[in-house]
Amino acid sequence: MFQVFFQDFKQSTCLLRIKYPQEYFPEKRYSRKGYLHSRYLVGSKQLDLVNIHLFHDASNFTAKDMPDFYAGKRRDALQYVLNKLKTDYPDLQKNPMYIFGDFNFRLNTKEVIEYLCGGTTQSKTFENDALEGEIKTINYLRTMDRQAILKLEIKKFEYYDMGRFTIQAAKEFRKFDREFYTFVGDLHELPVRFPPSYPYSEDLSCGNQFLGTRCPSWCDRIFASPAGMKAIKDSPVEPVYNSLSPDGCVGDHKPVFLSFVLRINEEGNPDS
Repeated sequence: MFQVFFQDFKQSTCLLRIKYPQEYFPEKRYSRKGYLHSRYLVGSKQLDLVNIHLFHDASNFTAKDMPDFYAGKRRDALQYVLNKLKTDYPDLQKNPMYIFGDFNFRLNTKEVIEYLCGGTTQSKTFENDALEGEIKTINYLRTMDRQAILKLEIKKFEYYDMGRFTIQAAKEFRKFDREFYTFVGDLHELPVRFPPSYPYSEDLSCGNQFLGTRCPSWCDRIFASPAGMKAIKDSPVEPVYNSLSPDGCVGDHKPVFLSFVLRINEEGNPDS
């Protein structure tokens, strides 16, 4: 049985919505970001689901010059969530828990640019056409023909071959996806074999093309607690971890899903 609440979540006894404390926000600018914790009883199995939304990279320049600034804020906020869950719900370690949503995990922008643009020269333009001051654009120019292979602005990341981030699920860029490493042991994830989930064009005719605003990254993820991963491994059918609608337009994020069969009673009879 499910309870449905159209207005006041506070009435629910099995759902908790929490915003992060203000000090966790980048530049301490408060917003709606936080997490939603719900608990279910499926047969005899207790199941906890945590839907999370972490902070984005507001500036490509900041992400390039200080790679740990936004990543550090995400790391601290996620650690806050895990610590609060452990403190408030000690029984979580005994039951499957899945934490999912827009983690906003990004590739290390500084290292990606160095990888893509090694051997190039830089051409910079400044705000208000000044000769110095606040940078507006950095063009990374190929030495042989002065062609711009990457145009970088605060909200622009235009690489001349964005399709490179989808070829073979962008395996060559997985080495730059390291924000999750801090939580190995507390959280587990099935192998990522799908292309970056963000940022895609919202033009209906270009749903499989990147938008060119940020470096493509695996922002949308599904992680499991140790008990949650055991439940996945105990599935009598092969688990599937993938993204949806590779060619269709579903917004700037591609939804990610995890499919498996959960055993719900002591005898091991499966139910999904």
